[in-house]
Amino acid sequence: MSSVNGENWSSRIDSLIVGPKAQGLAFRQENFKEDQTGLTYHGDAIKSWGGDAKGYADTEVTFVANQKEHHLGELNFHQNIRSLKIRCLP
Repeated sequence: MSSVNGENWSSRIDSLIVGPKAQGLAFRQENFKEDQTGLTYHGDAIKSWGGDAKGYADTEVTFVANQKEHHLGELNFHQNIRSLKIRCLP
């Protein structure tokens, strides 16, 4: 995500639409990592605002064909995607 058409899109994605013949897997970390190392976790701040920090430590989220997410905050991934895999379906 750091160099898409010459721009850095890391941590800039607010919404997502998946096409009818695709699936997506988004990661909080660069290079498609799935471990907790290096994550930015703001659980204390979320709790202090009265929110539930559960789910904010998730490292990845899957998107299915035709899925539309108007705001990734609902999945706790607002501006928190640093790498993305796209799979074409038959």
